[in-house]
Amino acid sequence: MSKSFDLYFCVKAGRLAEMAALGSFWRRHPAFTDDGWYHNPDTGVYFSFCCEEPGEGFPRSSLLEDVFPAPLTFSLSCERAGFFALEAMPLVEEACRRLGLLVIDPQESDVAKRGPKPAQAEELVASWERVNRLELLRRSTSGEQAPFVLDTPRTLAWWRFQMQRTKLQERLGNAVLVPNLLLMLRKSDCQIKVALSWDEAMPCVFAPADLFIISRWEGERSERSKLVLGWAQSDLVLEAMKAHLRPIDSECGRLHMLPPEGARAAQAIIQRLPLQLGLNEFKGVAADEFVDSDSRHPSA
Repeated sequence: MSKSFDLYFCVKAGRLAEMAALGSFWRRHPAFTDDGWYHNPDTGVYFSFCCEEPGEGFPRSSLLEDVFPAPLTFSLSCERAGFFALEAMPLVEEACRRLGLLVIDPQESDVAKRGPKPAQAEELVASWERVNRLELLRRSTSGEQAPFVLDTPRTLAWWRFQMQRTKLQERLGNAVLVPNLLLMLRKSDCQIKVALSWDEAMPCVFAPADLFIISRWEGERSERSKLVLGWAQSDLVLEAMKAHLRPIDSECGRLHMLPPEGARAAQAIIQRLPLQLGLNEFKGVAADEFVDSDSRHPSA
């Protein structure tokens, strides 16, 4: 079981009543449940706020005279890719700002930096990263199976797209699909590939991916025709489709889009693409089953 990164919270005298707004804070973010559990289905990130009195780990010696423990704790697992903290800590900062809370970080060895203090996402991310690297180092030296690894630039590109996917879909409407990018492990070498599933040449945003998983009909469409599934390298697909793609700006950078008027031409191109048939050499990977390459280096 992986170690957790925990935070405690304090409230100044006279501001405890603001804790009543905690439920409304959670409702502002669809990924929260009513009891403070966060899970984003697009990115796989999860963590929790828990409405409870702090336990024995609470550093009471850090309290100031007019500051009291708040009945709230935060927990985020370690041995994860860095985007777990990048997604979680801005929400910790926002919660503290809206509810008038100060944060205590018991992972900080420097008492002066431990708090209570205003929550700053950047500081909390850095603190989690230090603990995360140490936990990954401990795991690697203890003989436990190491997590799978995806290089940091591709990890962050995947996460940024997944974070913006729903918003981009709302912007483009139903005429163009904004796909969910899949994480696939190639069994032969344990390499993680980012895959985009593209069905029957439908209008689609082409997000940054290594592979395209493509379905197409063998022969003319009829009762006897067969729908086959295969994959191709993304650069091959993009080169074949480049005359029909349109650039589109998004919050995660410039992307390419196949507009509805390009679908007919795309169907003909798909029929000519050399596909590797079947997906037996791959299996899906969850967000908590791999780390990014930067997370493995204690000195990073």
